[in-house]
Amino acid sequence: MSIPTNAAENQLISSARRRGAELIRALVTTTGVSPDVLCERAAEAVDRFCADLLGGLITAAVPLAGPESAWVRRHYLPLITEFGTGVRDALEDPTLRHAAAQAIQCKILEHERRLRIVLDSAAADYGLIADAAQSDGRAGDPQRNRQH
Repeated sequence: MSIPTNAAENQLISSARRRGAELIRALVTTTGVSPDVLCERAAEAVDRFCADLLGGLITAAVPLAGPESAWVRRHYLPLITEFGTGVRDALEDPTLRHAAAQAIQCKILEHERRLRIVLDSAAADYGLIADAAQSDGRAGDPQRNRQH
């Protein structure tokens, strides 16, 4: 698959932003819950968005070799930050917004760490595959190397 075309990339990003807007809309239309519950739901929305986005980006860019990993990172980090900021800014109460901002920041940091783990693991796997291919004469063909 490799790095998506510009059209596919734009569609992925637009889809992620639409999904983010839906999550924010669902959060701000929640009524009858305590500020603590609303704060938890804000963090859960960020958690869900980040996990779904990473899955979508990785699916679009396999195998995760050097350029594909850079592409995932280049899109993932700004989009999760944009979404987290949107969630925070959608909360009108300043005290709630501050508490949610802390929870959101924790979730974003967790997902940045998750991204690093996933990309490092993919790089290690790709390196092992490339090393094995070099030893049996299949070097230079990443797609073929992934199949073996």
